[in-house]
Amino acid sequence: MKPPTSKSLPTPWHQDEAYWDPTLTYESVGVWVALQSVSIENGCM
Repeated sequence: MKPPTSKSLPTPWHQDEAYWDPTLTYESVGVWVALQSVSIENGCM
């Protein structure tokens, strides 16, 4: 985990699937876990 920077900026959208080779079979699961209370206002998924 990376600690927050001194600037209060939102985390940009993370898209790593574009780097995966589409000819290979991947067995993976993506998980999002909230580490604090979330709401529509602060960016819940």
